[in-house]
Amino acid sequence: MTNFDRLIELFAGSDQISHNYFDKLTTDLFTRKHHPLAKEYKDKVNLRPSAVLVPICNFDDEIKIILTKRPDKLKDHAGQISFPGGKIEKMDSSPIDTALREAKEEIGLNSKNVRVIGNLDVYITGTGYRIMPIVCLVSDYSSLKINKNEVDEVFFLPLKFLMDSRNHKIEIATYEVDNKKYDYDYYVLPYKDYHIWGATAGMLINLYQILK
Repeated sequence: MTNFDRLIELFAGSDQISHNYFDKLTTDLFTRKHHPLAKEYKDKVNLRPSAVLVPICNFDDEIKIILTKRPDKLKDHAGQISFPGGKIEKMDSSPIDTALREAKEEIGLNSKNVRVIGNLDVYITGTGYRIMPIVCLVSDYSSLKINKNEVDEVFFLPLKFLMDSRNHKIEIATYEVDNKKYDYDYYVLPYKDYHIWGATAGMLINLYQILK
């Protein structure tokens, strides 16, 4: 089983994670399944930068990943499983600041209990966002407080579940944009009653690829 020391060894640390670094990574090759519009948007659209926190903790003597479920009433991404995070604001000095700020706002995670160890690949969505996933270790999650306007629930995904490739499913959908149809095959991680798919599943698969 991967432990915290092994995780730290596999990532490059936090020092290099800047806005310029984020820009550079955005031009790198895709390594996972993205929305079919991702390549087109990457080349043609002024993508909106955002950052999410990928929080990893020791829960009940087992390494787990903290995830959130969005409220069903939200206008965008209603009911979806996601990492805490959001759009990068001008006041944010780095993508790390964005991810930590949003995690504090959404689930009450205190930055003093967080150790950033690195990042995953930039993920580009079909809705015109580029996302920097910030990987961190959480030493204390006992005081989490959910912002019910943004988060309906927090749950813990066992790392051993992610590392079992038998849990990686692929589903297919067809999207129509500007009278063009796109076949979209994407990862799904069905865990208990949670349907983890889209960008969140893509980023989790990237984490799996790094750790395997």
